[in-house]
Amino acid sequence: MSTSNGPEQPRVFARYWIETARPLAEAAAVMAGEQSTGTFVRVAGETDELRDRFGARIESLTETGESPEPSLPGAWTPAEGRAHWRTAEVTLSWPLHNFGLSLPNLLATIAGNLWELKPFSGMRLLDIRLPPQFLSAY
Repeated sequence: MSTSNGPEQPRVFARYWIETARPLAEAAAVMAGEQSTGTFVRVAGETDELRDRFGARIESLTETGESPEPSLPGAWTPAEGRAHWRTAEVTLSWPLHNFGLSLPNLLATIAGNLWELKPFSGMRLLDIRLPPQFLSAY
């Protein structure tokens, strides 16, 4: 497959279990942004084309359950004080050119800052799928 930017880049996939009081699609978008091109404000020179080329994609999002309270004691609670925490499996992907064949860069991308994001009361990395280009380097 090719895009307007040339051939489709090989991608790395990571599947997570999440728990959040936010809408699931919004929570998945926070994850994708935080682990790729996102910041809380747009920066100079950040274009939609750059986001498309380097940003994480949400490949799948499947709700798996809900709970009347978060599984992590002391987790953030919405301002109204009442919420239902929902759980889901979310798969994100990144183009391999974001980190090349560097294992430290890969780990920073798939596991970097995620666990301190306020909207989540639980998160677990479940699976990683690496393209042959990455695997052959090791």
